Amino acid sequence: MAAVTTSLLAAGTVAQLYGQQQQAKAAKKAANQNAENAYLNAQQAHERALEDERQFRVSFRRDTGANIAAIGRSGVKQEGSPLEVLRDNSANAERDAINIRKGGEAERRSYLRQAGGFRSEARGISRAAPIMGAATLLSGGANAYATGKKMGEF
Repeated sequence: MAAVTTSLLAAGTVAQLYGQQQQAKAAKKAANQNAENAYLNAQQAHERALEDERQFRVSFRRDTGANIAAIGRSGVKQEGSPLEVLRDNSANAERDAINIRKGGEAERRSYLRQAGGFRSEARGISRAAPIMGAATLLSGGANAYATGKKMGEF
């Protein structure tokens, strides 16, 4: 009976080790997939910001053209106050376009930091798995030995 109990403890330890290794593989794979998704999100954020900036500039140019045409139709000369308003609008629009670009870059950097964190997590899992496995084997071996000794097997 003692041999059966000791064998079952050893088999349980091996099963536990296998389960830990499979869990570590799955966790590493998930972390790497999360990192890949974060990299893709970073790329998409960058592309989206560039497109938003482009669309903003196109819209501003269209609106500026409409304003210039309206000023011309009204008979007001394009000098003095109307010209200053157009210049101020252009300066503000340029700041807005730059802010759109900077916002996209900040979002991109945030996703890249996330990706780096996920990659670090995957590396940590890879490093910890053998240590956890060794601890499981040592603990299981000690338990099997202690049980066998109590039952008079050793």
